[in-house]
Amino acid sequence: MKRMIALTLFTLVLTLAACNEETSETYTIEVEANIPLEYTIEPSFEVEPGESTTVSIESYNDVYAFSHWRETSSQATLTARESYTFEASRNRTLVAVFEEAEDVDGFDAFAEQADIEEGQAYTTPMSVALYLHEYGELPPNYIPYAEFEETEWTEDQIRDQTEEPFKSLGYKSFSNRDETLDEGEEFEWWKTADIQFDGGRLRGIERLVFNNEGTIYFTDDHYDSYTQFVDGSHEPERTIERP
Repeated sequence: MKRMIALTLFTLVLTLAACNEETSETYTIEVEANIPLEYTIEPSFEVEPGESTTVSIESYNDVYAFSHWRETSSQATLTARESYTFEASRNRTLVAVFEEAEDVDGFDAFAEQADIEEGQAYTTPMSVALYLHEYGELPPNYIPYAEFEETEWTEDQIRDQTEEPFKSLGYKSFSNRDETLDEGEEFEWWKTADIQFDGGRLRGIERLVFNNEGTIYFTDDHYDSYTQFVDGSHEPERTIERP
């Protein structure tokens, strides 16, 4: 397991302005993110109606860059600023969305700096790949494609049905029929995982492609080209179990 650069990768700060309105009703505000956060507040808290509330990202690791705030029920951006202020009018789940920093020099550099927590949701290409490499399975926010096919859901219903803001499709079979990807001596199968799925009807064009040997590729143009993150044939102890 790679260690953190700092003891605290992320801090979430809450400021509340006093509200003169007297009422017994309160709203629940929950905060989630697609990478681990360390909170200075509870990630679920109560506020009074009309109360002015600010959530803000205070600091984070160099391997990630803050992208935007959104609500779990919508993919629309609330703000690209690290602080988001609103007046409480209903129960809400706010989502802090992060991307991988542009100046991270490849997967190996990312792996040296990032700390990937077991059981945490991840959606960015190198964080999902590192989770897969470290734990031999996709992060828990992935639903196997075969399981999805047994439901009557469409892609844009996955997150509402599961009530998970980062639910994505994974473990879909991949044929490699043109033999673009190298297969080692112990090769048995290829699978794919959707990357940075936005929750809509279209699954996007970014995928991880991986096999049972632990070899992991990334494509950001729907299989037209690939970047190899991990060569699993050199690490026989890092095999991936079929889901």
